[in-house]
Amino acid sequence: ETHPDIDICSAWIEEFENDTTTIFSIRKLPEKHKDIALYAMSRSPINHPVVMFKKSAVLKAGGYQHFPLLEDYYLWIRMLMNGCVFYNIPESLLFFRVSSNMFQRRGGWRYAMNEIRFQRLIHNMGFISSAQLVKNITIRLCVRIMPNRLRAFVYKKVLRK
Repeated sequence: ETHPDIDICSAWIEEFENDTTTIFSIRKLPEKHKDIALYAMSRSPINHPVVMFKKSAVLKAGGYQHFPLLEDYYLWIRMLMNGCVFYNIPESLLFFRVSSNMFQRRGGWRYAMNEIRFQRLIHNMGFISSAQLVKNITIRLCVRIMPNRLRAFVYKKVLRK
């Protein structure tokens, strides 16, 4: 109510495995819209478990559309391209339980091929450049096909703060 210009808002999340006293990472995201839009060119700019958005903005962007494993990210990009204003609260508002299954689900050739299709789609939409497309595919392909233990390490120690 105090920020009617914001169409979509999220916050940081603290990830844990067994209980909330053993936080292994915090998924921090950029706060301001301009930084969020840049971040979105390489990674999802919203922590979906803590998202709030204006229904009208989501509908105007076409709502959720089918894209296996990446529906949320696809919606955020379409909302950005549609002129929606984003904001991330710079504090953790959720404890998020993570298991090794999460890292397992984010790997494999099927996931990698789907992600390549997605990157090509957002390139064709004009959201990312050809150079960003190559960079995203290279990084994501490596992460998707590496062994699960190594992928878990990358998520926990490289991709998180």
